[in-house]
Amino acid sequence: MGLSETRFVASGGSHGLALSSNGSVWAWGQNARGQLGNGSIGPGPSDAGQVNGLTDVTAIAGGIQHSVALKADGTVWSWGSSRHFDLAARNARPEPEQVAGLSQITSIAPGGSGLAGIPSRGSSFSLAVRSDGTLWSWGEYNNATGGPLVNGPFVRNGVAVLVPGLVHITSAATGWSHGLALEGDGTVWAFGSNGMGQLGNGSLTNSGFPTRVAVLTGVTAVSAGGRHSLAVKSDGTLWAWGENTHGQLGAGDITFSNIPLQVPGMNAIVAVAAGGSHSLALKGDGTVWAWGRNHLGQLGTGTVADSSVPLQVAGLTGITGIAAGHHHSFANR
Repeated sequence: MGLSETRFVASGGSHGLALSSNGSVWAWGQNARGQLGNGSIGPGPSDAGQVNGLTDVTAIAGGIQHSVALKADGTVWSWGSSRHFDLAARNARPEPEQVAGLSQITSIAPGGSGLAGIPSRGSSFSLAVRSDGTLWSWGEYNNATGGPLVNGPFVRNGVAVLVPGLVHITSAATGWSHGLALEGDGTVWAFGSNGMGQLGNGSLTNSGFPTRVAVLTGVTAVSAGGRHSLAVKSDGTLWAWGENTHGQLGAGDITFSNIPLQVPGMNAIVAVAAGGSHSLALKGDGTVWAWGRNHLGQLGTGTVADSSVPLQVAGLTGITGIAAGHHHSFANR
């Protein structure tokens, strides 16, 4: 596969995924738990290798140490670490296996994509949206189903379960220990850990059930990072809330917010991606903008200085997709 054939990219904690135009999936990076799906566990190849056995894939997503793929027939397949049942199985899986109990799925979101290397308490869960608008969850700390919150005992669900109270869901996103669900009417619902206001409901109280994110209407896309959240509205504006230690909210300061704030200067946004402590936005003109933590150059600005305001990523034009991992970023044309 040449990368010119890639139609979508996704980022896990320390690995990357690419969906080819022919429906095959390719992976590279760390492979300690088999997250590359090539049948092995250990060092990965120096370049992208094909994931075994997958065809007709329409969507991909990466978690901390696992990967998920959605096929055209509505089934979900996963591989990599299942230490906390994020695969709906109990052992590491170096090749894709079908997630039991899921059918007619239209979108997927595995948890913890922004938090590689961080202990996985509360960060190994996945979400899937069915064609009937229901939301399904599996893995550790299944907060959406009313189980104990992240400060309570482990809750591990080995099979996908229905998230109660949500209907007409069109897409979902997962952070370290919180989840977001976007309804067809443009409202956003959040659940899980809320110590930094990442649920956006005006409080700092954890919630085992979905609560509505304040202020936001007309939302078309959401993304969840480590402990911050992002949303794009139909008017192209970008909104952010939650942790802001490194300026990942893009508001020009480092003060967290438990309600959504509009990111200044971000208009005509068509896609957004939240990493561990940084954020990316794709504009309609094909340019990419980044802000937040930058100690390893994840902002692509030519420096390693954090930025609390969006900066254009140099040298990128004609971009059609973006993805953010723990300390890295991807873009594809």
